[in-house]
This record gives sequence, structure tokens and C-alpha cells, in this order.
Amino acid sequence: MNEDVSDENPDRGTVEHLGQAMHQLFIRAIGNRSAINARAEAARFVREMPMIGKSEDDIRKEIVAGAIARGIPVLM
Repeated sequence: MNEDVSDENPDRGTVEHLGQAMHQLFIRAIGNRSAINARAEAARFVREMPMIGKSEDDIRKEIVAGAIARGIPVLM
């Protein structure tokens, strides 16, 4: 059976890869005690993972929410 993978339905591996990338971003920011530039990081994720199926703005919102939840400063 052939699965249709479109931009609206990203495959599970890509979504997991995004989650791992965000986790590493948060760990690095905590370790360095530095703020996260949410706009730049979202652009990097979209550039490095084009099949992610999410817009840069959606990813930026996820980064901001995750950083705030962890007490990490965020640059907008």
C-alpha cells in the first residue's frame, strides 16, 4: 500500500526529528544560559527540514511556548 505524504500530513519521522531538534535547542540554551532567537531558529528548522509540513510561524510559536514553559528567555 502506498502512503501519500504531503505538506499537510508530514510523516512521523519528520515530526519526531523536529521534536528532537527543539529539545536540543532548549538544552543548548539552558546550558549556555542564553536567549533563543525564535524567528531565526524557526527559519533554520524550515530550511533544514523542508518536509516538516508546518509554517515558519507555527514553528516559531512552538519554540516560544516551549522556551517560556522552561523559563528560557526568547528574542522575538
